[in-house]
Amino acid sequence: MCIIEINKDNMSKSLDQVLQANIYLQPVQFSLAIIANIINIRVLCSRVLRKSPCTHYFLAYAITNGRIGCKIHFYILFLLPFQANLMLILASFDRYCSSSRSRRIHSRSTIQKTRINIISGTILSAIYMSPMLVIYKWNEIHNKCLQQTNILISIYIFSQVFLYYVLLPLLMMIFGFMTISNIRQHMSRARLVTASIRRRRTEGQLTRMLCLQVSVHLILALPFVLHQNSICTSFIIIMTNSEKQADEILALQSIFDQNFRLFNGNQYEISVEFDLPTSFTIQFNDKISHIRYLPPLSLIIQYHDEYPSDYPPSFILSCFYFSTIELEKLCQKLDNYLFIKGEVCVYDWIVLIQQEITNKLVIQTTFEKQENDRRALNGYTNENNKQVFLTLIDYNHKREENLFQNQLHICSICTDSVQGFDCIRLYRCGHFYCRSCLNNYIQMNLNYGKFGDKLHCPQDQCEYALLPTEVKQTVQDKELYEKYERLTLQHALDLMTDIVYCP
Repeated sequence: MCIIEINKDNMSKSLDQVLQANIYLQPVQFSLAIIANIINIRVLCSRVLRKSPCTHYFLAYAITNGRIGCKIHFYILFLLPFQANLMLILASFDRYCSSSRSRRIHSRSTIQKTRINIISGTILSAIYMSPMLVIYKWNEIHNKCLQQTNILISIYIFSQVFLYYVLLPLLMMIFGFMTISNIRQHMSRARLVTASIRRRRTEGQLTRMLCLQVSVHLILALPFVLHQNSICTSFIIIMTNSEKQADEILALQSIFDQNFRLFNGNQYEISVEFDLPTSFTIQFNDKISHIRYLPPLSLIIQYHDEYPSDYPPSFILSCFYFSTIELEKLCQKLDNYLFIKGEVCVYDWIVLIQQEITNKLVIQTTFEKQENDRRALNGYTNENNKQVFLTLIDYNHKREENLFQNQLHICSICTDSVQGFDCIRLYRCGHFYCRSCLNNYIQMNLNYGKFGDKLHCPQDQCEYALLPTEVKQTVQDKELYEKYERLTLQHALDLMTDIVYCP
């Protein structure tokens, strides 16, 4: 079994660019976040702003938006930004309630309710982010924490992206417009008391601060959303690729049956058979032989995450009657094959390989310079090309014999239909007879004194003699075969003029 080394990217090029940009943006994000949090806490602790319920939301946002704490654990990394975003939503809602002319809505903007909302929002967001504790796990091979991938995790990540970057910013905008509408209604009133003027200034400061915080949050979170979207998109592509790979494996299994061997979910081997023409020949130097069967070529396929969405799978070719140069050229043909992204291609490769054999196979004796393609295995060289020729002849004979034994044949003597394993097919001429008829024929000829080269095939005008192994395989009487051996040996000794009997 061959071990395939696959050199592949884990993400697409676009995702790599996003991640690379995020590496340089993270230090800037952390620095801006720390400076913003210090300023926020210092400003919001002033006596004037501290009396407003919205101030408490800003304080909670500033405290929970600690990017340094996000480095401790993935749970904290995802939890704290989500909670910070939630605090901005609650602050936007408080601005709306505070600016409303309705007493019922205005009554919701109190410090007590603000504290309850902060605690409730923190608990709910902590519960919502709890799956992050199991999504990531320690990988002993890479010695780092890696994200697991399945359909449930993909749905959960999509829900995060939707809440964090669609729903929450949308709510910020809605409450912002509603707050502006309420403020304009207040400004249209004719006169305002002094206390209301002071209150309006405070409300205006908090509103401007809210707009600034929302803008900074969206800007700083942009690389993260690109990252998450890229991960989700890549995961969907991987899941789609996995489904197509599984479907292709099932199809190939049904087509090639016993010629298909699955190593694991991503690697398998197909023995590619060749349909040879009736006049197919193999040639080595001046020796030529007609054959009907060739041993299968081995095609080993290794899937990766980018097949078939982006790139074709990796492969290895192994065939002992192809020279190493021929296998390397065949690898290049597969590389140059027009690959359509999103479409499986292994069966098309097999058809392309089968087209390499036409009506003649020449065993090379001279070789070009090799390119050392590691995907081309077991190709013959000048040292073993003669053995390749003999092995192909032997393989063809075994295949023909196996096929012959599994079929029904009509005996040329008794004209009965006989199963192949009950027949004897003569090697030199190819004629065949049922075992019983050929046994009677041999006994009759031995009784008439015919043995050795005189024991010919029963077919009319066929002058090929039976081989001793064929006689032994046919004759059921042990004494009769010993008589055949004795007569044949005696006849051979009589023909040797340089041998005399010792008196």
